[in-house]
Amino acid sequence: MNHSMKLSLLALGASLLASPVYADTQAWSLSKNKSDLQQQAALVEQLNAPQNRLAQVKNQYFVELNVADLKQLKRGDALAVPLPNGLQNFVVTKREVNASGTQSITARPQNLADGGFAIITLGENIFHLTAQGNDVLYTGRGIDAVGLMVAESDLKQLLPGLGNDFDERAAPLQSPQSNVPAHLQPTKLRQPLRSETSVQEQNDETAIIDVLFYYTPSTNDLYNNNPQSRIDHIITITNFIFSTSKVNAQIRGTSQEIDYAESTVGEGLDDMTYERNGFENLGNDRFLAGADAVALLHPIDPDDNACGVAYVLDPRTAGAGQYALSANGIDCQDYVVAHELGHNLGLSHSRRQGDSGAAFDYGVGHGVDDVFHTVMAYQSAYDTSAVGFPSAKYLYSSPELSCGPDLPCGIPEGEPDSADAARALRPVVGAAAAAYAADPDTTLAVDAIAQVADANLRQCLTNSQSSNSSQYAAAWTQVLCYGTRVADLSGLEQFDNLQLFAAMVDADLDLSVFAGMESLRALDLYAATNRRGEVSVSNLSALADKTQLYYLGLQYLGITDISFISNLVNLENLFLQGNPIADFSPLFGLTGVTNLNLSATNFPAASISNLAVMTNLSSLTLSSNGYSDLSAVSFPSSVEFLVLSDNNLSAVPNFDSASNLLTLDLRFNPITDFAALASLSGLQTIDLSSTDIVDVSALAQMPQLSNVFIANTAVTDISAVADINYLIEFNVSNTSVRDLGPLLLHLTRENAFADYQSFSMANLSIPCWQRDYADLFVGDFTFLNFSGTQCFNDEDYVDYDGDGIANMLEVENGLNPLLADSDGDGVNDTLDSSDVLDVDGDGKADIFVRNTDTFYNYGLGSADGSTKRIVFGLNSGDIPVYGDFDGDGVTDLAVRRPSSFMWYVQNSSDAGPSGDFIQRVKFGLAAEDIPVPADYDGDDITDFAVRRPSTMMWYIQTSSGEGGDRGDGIMRVNFGLDPDDIPVVGDYDGDGKADIAVRRPSTQMWYILNSSNGEIQRIRFGLAEEDIPVPADYDGDGMTDLAVRRPSTQMWYILNSSGEPGPFGDGIQRIRFGLDPADIPIVDDYDGDGKADLAVRRASTQMQYILTSSGEGGDRGDGIMRVRFGLQEKYVPFQAPIHIRMQMVEAANEH
Repeated sequence: MNHSMKLSLLALGASLLASPVYADTQAWSLSKNKSDLQQQAALVEQLNAPQNRLAQVKNQYFVELNVADLKQLKRGDALAVPLPNGLQNFVVTKREVNASGTQSITARPQNLADGGFAIITLGENIFHLTAQGNDVLYTGRGIDAVGLMVAESDLKQLLPGLGNDFDERAAPLQSPQSNVPAHLQPTKLRQPLRSETSVQEQNDETAIIDVLFYYTPSTNDLYNNNPQSRIDHIITITNFIFSTSKVNAQIRGTSQEIDYAESTVGEGLDDMTYERNGFENLGNDRFLAGADAVALLHPIDPDDNACGVAYVLDPRTAGAGQYALSANGIDCQDYVVAHELGHNLGLSHSRRQGDSGAAFDYGVGHGVDDVFHTVMAYQSAYDTSAVGFPSAKYLYSSPELSCGPDLPCGIPEGEPDSADAARALRPVVGAAAAAYAADPDTTLAVDAIAQVADANLRQCLTNSQSSNSSQYAAAWTQVLCYGTRVADLSGLEQFDNLQLFAAMVDADLDLSVFAGMESLRALDLYAATNRRGEVSVSNLSALADKTQLYYLGLQYLGITDISFISNLVNLENLFLQGNPIADFSPLFGLTGVTNLNLSATNFPAASISNLAVMTNLSSLTLSSNGYSDLSAVSFPSSVEFLVLSDNNLSAVPNFDSASNLLTLDLRFNPITDFAALASLSGLQTIDLSSTDIVDVSALAQMPQLSNVFIANTAVTDISAVADINYLIEFNVSNTSVRDLGPLLLHLTRENAFADYQSFSMANLSIPCWQRDYADLFVGDFTFLNFSGTQCFNDEDYVDYDGDGIANMLEVENGLNPLLADSDGDGVNDTLDSSDVLDVDGDGKADIFVRNTDTFYNYGLGSADGSTKRIVFGLNSGDIPVYGDFDGDGVTDLAVRRPSSFMWYVQNSSDAGPSGDFIQRVKFGLAAEDIPVPADYDGDDITDFAVRRPSTMMWYIQTSSGEGGDRGDGIMRVNFGLDPDDIPVVGDYDGDGKADIAVRRPSTQMWYILNSSNGEIQRIRFGLAEEDIPVPADYDGDGMTDLAVRRPSTQMWYILNSSGEPGPFGDGIQRIRFGLDPADIPIVDDYDGDGKADLAVRRASTQMQYILTSSGEGGDRGDGIMRVRFGLQEKYVPFQAPIHIRMQMVEAANEH
């Protein structure tokens, strides 16, 4: 039942409109008949306005305000509010005159437990109203004193995103205007470390959140050139929601028109974020307005997918305020801004929608099915389409508030699915209100730059103007002077809201300029290379209170005392390399540090164990500290990335405690043996470059490695590299390795765990065939470095893989010269499984037919022309099929017996449990099942499979055991939704796996379920119902081509997957072949050229006619092989389409 129908149950009776008024003032007159109103002309104008969405609602009510009486109201006065579902008697609780001159009136029931409210905003020649009574919410507006009122549930039917009322996004990790280097970017939006118990209470002072409202020209048009009245109404509603939620916060708005073209709310948020398409001055506008949040208001596009979108933030997080942005449909629900601002304040939608808050987990909306939902929750999430529908409660969720008898408006923290948005707001609204100063310093950046003493710093600041979105110095957030030598920081203090600063130090620096920079989040200072040991910094105490710092780099600056860092509890990245630190103990209290660099600090080996208290430490660099023996050291168990390069280690340290180690850098150490590292089962990257290793056979014991570096070593043999499973990066440059085969093997392996491969093989001497073979793989995601490498031809015509083909010949012919069995299936690649019925293994199809009476299966071998007679399938109802069921590269004959659901397979190589070379498998438990065996999982073994017409289900027993969701290796797919659909299995997407597919004769449509991406191809091809589908790879590109044979005209139509245009330029081959309408198609690759050949069997004469794609065969020079074989008309050809084979078997059993 739709919402309009639900609302209609609350009928508007005549007695209601005539109900007496039990109050001094009646807000308006209400009618279903516009003729009852005195100012009908103004109403007609509204009804005809195409942009007025209220006028498009079918179930309209007409209101005529008592403007004069409303303007005289004061707090405490009684107010009668007629609503379509009954008269509400309210008391004025608030009346205010807004800065724009509009007046806003808020009224509630005398007994708040009765529920309901009315909010009226009176502007010049325009009004807005929002009212709720008996749990039904109404909205309205009008010109002068007359207008329209509709139920919000009816209005919502015209709004976008009925299933997605509003949207939310995670904030970017860095300013979109900046080019912040990767190492300075935060790994997350930092939440200050604090105890939640200390932040739950809000002080008595009301947090005033200043909001800058941008509105568009179309907004101006929509609201009779008075959009401010709508903005004031939205502000009043938002503040009402804060008040009813018992959150001590209010918003204060400023507004300005912006020349912005209409867009979706998502595009609007993007344009604000990136300050483009009209928002180029947002930074300045916001700074001058002191706006803690910015909201775009514009008429919503019905084709949009949501009414609003905003970033979900924790306002206490440093820098979060700059992303307090939202885009809102101004003519959507009246609480749209309250909802989107809620996201900026850390709230998410609801548990029902799988959400949790950004600041506190329980900061989400709440609802009860078909009864109510709070501001943050989607109505659709609680609408089960029963008789009732969930009404919007104008409040943030709170278990302390009532949303009906025995219906709290939330769930307390600590209980399952807790929802207490009001509680989550109280600790954060103060931080949100302090994001931007209400009375900012308006010193221009150019004037501040002029006061900077250091010329190089002045130039860097000048260059930084494009990275900062404001012309005011106090609004700048980042100055990155990498590569700029700075000798004096004086004057920088004028940019007191900087969040990021970096510079190269060229002289002794005084850091006191940072004392007033309370927003500083990242500071990176490093000595110029030629000034290391010569320069220093003073007044480090200026950094002691910078608790928002997440990145601190002070490198080679002569620092001996680091006590100033003790309070920097939010540091994530700390780089102190090159400093002669005397006491490291202040480090050990920084439990939030994840990345620590103490290179060249003489950090004692005995103190490494003390780092265990830094439980978040994942990256540790201890290079150049002179370590010679770390066997007794216990490394922090949390460390994943460890650098010990440039020390004096002759033996690998004991890493038993480093159970999470992923990357290990041991470069420039005199290590000779690394076998002990095999115990690190999770190790992924190892760097042994410039060590004393000679033997790398231990790599065979570390198959999980993905990145290996052994450059500049005495290694000569890398055979062990072949045992690594998935290699992404490898560096063997500047070694004496001459055989790269074990490495190049990885170019041929499919690696699902990496987007690229990068192998460095510089300054080597290798066989030319290996170099040529490797070059075949170079592409956008495969990088090979052969700089300085020489090659020799001595081994070009040697057989490296022992398959009987010379190395260079394999390279030139697209074969793999490294392995005769490249897929590891125990079968030579030349014998791998294919769709060809090739019993003698010569790569060419053999003709096979079956006599259903005698159970003889006759084959004509293409290798020697011999006739094969195989008694197999001892039931006249057996359906002949074939495939490589044992994975040896040779075709196996098989039958499916419908009466018993059994498959019998004549294995070519596997003797099976009975020793008779017959597989017996019961699969497809219905007699009607159509056998469709093929290689669905891409392992070169044919899988048992059937299609059940009555249910349109496919059942596939994969040989790999993969697939399905029941753990039995059976894929169950409902596909081809017509029982008469003909299965046409093939590899249509070229991924090496058979695709489920059908052709529907009645519509001539082909439906193909791609195994590569799950998408469905829908193609109309073969425009006659009689057409026989004969899909195969006719153009040899590895992809099955759509094809049909039309018996009445003997025409074949083939749609080339390769895109070859054909004679008509439409990619379709048209060939007349098989000049008897009764000819049976038996398509296969009879000449072994990798392309399917057109072929038919003429049962009446027992002739096979084969039009070879190579043009070879036959004795008449026309490329047609003519073979008489299978000397009875009723014989069933194995290569006929499966539905024809089944028809022939059925017909044979009817006689």
